Amino acid sequence: MIVILYITDGGYHLSKRLLDLYPEAVLVKYSKEILPDIWKRHNRFVFIMATGIVVRAIANLLRDKETDPAVVVLDEKGRYAISLVSGHIGGANRLAKEIADFLGGDPVITTASDILNLPSLDIWALNNDLTIEDHGQALKKRSSLLVNKGDIRVYTEIPIDNPPDAFKLVALHSDADIIISNRYPHLPPFTSHLPPSASLTPILYLRPKNLVLGIGLRRGTTSKAIEDNIIDIFKENNLSIYSIRNLATIDKKRDEKGLIDFSGKFSIPIIFYTADELNQIDVDQPSPHVVKATGAMGVAEPAAILSSNNGRSLLKKIKRGDMTLAIREVSFRL
Repeated sequence: MIVILYITDGGYHLSKRLLDLYPEAVLVKYSKEILPDIWKRHNRFVFIMATGIVVRAIANLLRDKETDPAVVVLDEKGRYAISLVSGHIGGANRLAKEIADFLGGDPVITTASDILNLPSLDIWALNNDLTIEDHGQALKKRSSLLVNKGDIRVYTEIPIDNPPDAFKLVALHSDADIIISNRYPHLPPFTSHLPPSASLTPILYLRPKNLVLGIGLRRGTTSKAIEDNIIDIFKENNLSIYSIRNLATIDKKRDEKGLIDFSGKFSIPIIFYTADELNQIDVDQPSPHVVKATGAMGVAEPAAILSSNNGRSLLKKIKRGDMTLAIREVSFRL
């Protein structure tokens, strides 16, 4: 929801005009006392007032570009719509352009990629369901490299339809500035082929959500144990947990607290299957204990097969502590 804040009568009249563009918007007369509360509850803000007032008002509320809301500042005449905060991920650039078009004014966009008509790496990844593994130095350095050079080298293990013109696809991951993969290629920590000014730039990994993790576990297994075992298994198999599309298990685990907590912590959905559904998949050496406890001949491997639509097996059933795990890779196309 959009919150439109105003101070003067002129600001109020302009905010009412914006209701024709955003009927769901909430109009609020600005005061510094009310801002912290509504800041927590909304993700798009339009301030009709001086930029200096807005900067001072929100300075202590800002956290990071991944979570800060979009902030656009308008003058009372509606001549300029300034994208102030969260231009890319928050959508302030888009919001400023929409408002300027509606009012017949000019959007003020200062992000370099937009000015140069280059793709924003974080927005491109978000729009294509790719997870950025490092929002810190890797993203910043590679974004700067793209802006400075006008193109960037990309190695991908998944097909990309109509890649941006600025993407120069390379055949070797060792030649890449960006790697799109669910794996960790065995690379030195920093690229060696770049000039000295860029030689300390880490690779930017974009992770496709194309791994299904089948999981079976003993009742009462803690979230910490689940997390530790999964991280260990993925490290051992050179895979990124950021590429997990979903967990898959038997429906008798719907109320398993440790599993639910792990799912919530990492925002990984769970798909549940009945014993009858799991038993449609042939299982090598079914466990008598699992059959007795669940009615299923197996859980981890059959669940992974069903959920991935029989995707490529990366890890057959493996037992780790009180858990069994299996990993399948599904086809992923941008």
